[in-house]
Amino acid sequence: RQRNVRVLLNGTPGNFTISYDGQRLLSQLVREGKWGAALREARAQSAPATSPSMLHIVLAAGLMPLLPDRLWLMAKQLQGGNFPGLAAMPPWQTASPIRGEFARDQGIEKRFRSAVHFSRPYLGPASRATAMLWRADRRGDLRRGEERLYGVQNRDLPADIRLIDFCLSIPEDQFMRDGISRWLIRRAGANRLPTVVCDNNTRGFQAPDWFEALKAARGRLIEELNSLEQSPLASEMIDLGRLRRLVERLSSAENDSRALQDSRAVLEPGIAMGRFLAWVESGR
Repeated sequence: RQRNVRVLLNGTPGNFTISYDGQRLLSQLVREGKWGAALREARAQSAPATSPSMLHIVLAAGLMPLLPDRLWLMAKQLQGGNFPGLAAMPPWQTASPIRGEFARDQGIEKRFRSAVHFSRPYLGPASRATAMLWRADRRGDLRRGEERLYGVQNRDLPADIRLIDFCLSIPEDQFMRDGISRWLIRRAGANRLPTVVCDNNTRGFQAPDWFEALKAARGRLIEELNSLEQSPLASEMIDLGRLRRLVERLSSAENDSRALQDSRAVLEPGIAMGRFLAWVESGR
């Protein structure tokens, strides 16, 4: 707004449409009984020196996505690592600032397990469509709120209904072929983008300076917690003691992957939720 920018263009939800990586191709081939094609694709994906073994790829990308929810969750709990929030006991703990007693009273763990499919990787066009619809209402409300607050429109270019319809209607092997992910967008951009962009296989970071900003706000976070501890509603629902411990450990969290995850997934939303609860309680 300060720069007189009125429209911000972004790539949401490109990962479900034009830049979808095709990682569900293997599970589709296995589900259809096309084992020869599945093994050839797994072999191609395991070719780079930094890639997992062919067996690992078959198990993780070919078979695991086909497991029922309960078995998939059990496998993730045994595996850990990639989905620490699911591997924790209770499984929601590393993804939520909810106070343990309140969670038990509300039956959070049972409700989490009944909705575990929302945490699973999507499988095929139908699930990708469901995932986009599940996010659409929240994203729409957020966009309208941003526009009212700041006067800047946030537009999702890959959410154009014509592009979504096209991307959901084409076969999975158009997004993954011979171990090359995002095959569709790489071909579409071949004559329009630099080779270094089209051939890039690494993942970038979103908001890479978030932790530096969080550390710089440590004093304000302590003030927020002091205020939230005066709120009966926030104290009942949110584990404020856990949030305070996370704030106290911010200076050493940078080299601790679990502490970093908790800072992002527990501390930040915990403060935001606490503010909201205190506001509701105030009746303003």
